[in-house]
Amino acid sequence: MKYFILLILFLFQSDGKITVKDPWMRPAPKSFNTAFYCTVINNGSKADTLYKAASNISDDVQIHETYKKGDLLGMRPVKDLIVAPQDSLVFKPGGYHIMLMNLNQEAVLNQKKMISLFFKTAGEVKVQASIGSSQ
Repeated sequence: MKYFILLILFLFQSDGKITVKDPWMRPAPKSFNTAFYCTVINNGSKADTLYKAASNISDDVQIHETYKKGDLLGMRPVKDLIVAPQDSLVFKPGGYHIMLMNLNQEAVLNQKKMISLFFKTAGEVKVQASIGSSQ
C-alpha cells in the first residue's frame, strides 16, 4: 500500500517549477483597492493553470484583465489563466493583474506584503511583493 501511494504521488507531481519575477503592488490606504503585478514563469515541460490568488491583506482577491470596448477601458475577472511550458505570463498595468479589494490594512510604500498564487499542478506559490509605484 505504501508503494502504491508513493506511485500515485509521483504520477501527479508537478514536472517543473513555477517561479515569480519582479512582484510588486501599488500603495493604497486601508479599505481601498490595489493591484498586484509580476511575471509568472513556467520552467516545466507541461502547462499549468493559475486559478486563484489570496492574501492576508484582503479577503477579496481576484484575477482580472483590462479590456477595451470602443473608446472605453474596463476590467473584468478572469478564470484559469494557462501558463504554457517554458513560457511566461505577464501581469502589468493595462493587462492582466490581481486586484486586492477593500484592504484590511494599509499597503505602505516600500513595505512588503505576501500574496499566494494557486496553480492546478504546482499548488500554492507564496510571493513577497514590494509596494511601490512601478518596477
